[in-house]
Amino acid sequence: FVLGIADRVAKHIMLDARNASYLPYLFFLAIWAPALLAWAAYKNQTGGFSWSVFFIYHFLRIGPRFRLFAHQHVLLHKEGHAKAGLFKGHWRVLNLLSQWWVGPFYGQVPQSYATAHNKIHHRFDNGLDDVHTNLDLDRTKPLSLVTYTPRFFLYWTGISPLIFFIHKRETRFILAMGAGMAYYAALGAALWSYDPVFCVAFWLFPLAESVLFFSAISYLWHAFVNPESADDQYVNSITILNGRDNIWNEDYHVVHHHAPHVHWTEVPAYYEQHIEKYKASQASIFKDTEEGEMLVWMLTKDWDKLAAHFVDLAGKLTLVEKRELLLTRLRATLAKAK
Repeated sequence: FVLGIADRVAKHIMLDARNASYLPYLFFLAIWAPALLAWAAYKNQTGGFSWSVFFIYHFLRIGPRFRLFAHQHVLLHKEGHAKAGLFKGHWRVLNLLSQWWVGPFYGQVPQSYATAHNKIHHRFDNGLDDVHTNLDLDRTKPLSLVTYTPRFFLYWTGISPLIFFIHKRETRFILAMGAGMAYYAALGAALWSYDPVFCVAFWLFPLAESVLFFSAISYLWHAFVNPESADDQYVNSITILNGRDNIWNEDYHVVHHHAPHVHWTEVPAYYEQHIEKYKASQASIFKDTEEGEMLVWMLTKDWDKLAAHFVDLAGKLTLVEKRELLLTRLRATLAKAK
């Protein structure tokens, strides 16, 4: 019923009506997130800080099994790649809704995706010049993720992208990233002046939450490297088939890097059309799993479980051979020349 209404509305307000399924989450969260913060502020004003309010607020904001959190961050990603925006005509003002209005409630600095993600990460595809690459870390070691997280924090907050753009003298990107950072900092400063404890519990906590969560996801997306061809995107970006948490086809990360212009509804078909290229590279494809599960296997070194979900398109590898292939790719590192 809801999607049926969204389909009809999308034809009138969206540039591409195929994105109709964005609308229920976008409009709901635009009201839900600030309303929750207003409720938390009221409870804080009338009774001071409460751990019960803290836990209720974040549970309702994130949603059961992270559903609201996950859909909001995928919306931010999709919006960041929509150069012309998602809406048309008089509705174009809604192009600002996700990253400039809802995003900060979920720890996202505006312009992070549109500028830092697009103009750095997609420029280098996790290469050594990417400000949050993991290519220099041995991903078989759990401590490598600990090393990676501060690096990702600097990226997520806009600090390292801004330094990168200043070094490259890319004025347009300096202004865009700087504007998003200033906006986010101003909102945080306003809440801090109201109540530092409230600011930490209800504003900075989502920032820490998103850094920890997405540093792990980013680390996983590019965990595997072909030691003989480090720029082989079929290997160093993963694909998950029949994923249990595949929101708007985000699990096809190779397509996202190779062909970001392909609409998300067409991504599975695009994968099938180019499957011979995946086969030729012995691509990093997994099946019947999800990102969180794969991270647990990596961090606990359950290589057999990881290998059991690896897809050998040629159908020639044994479980032991799959495990050794994955370990070789996880251990492969590169370092910048001094």
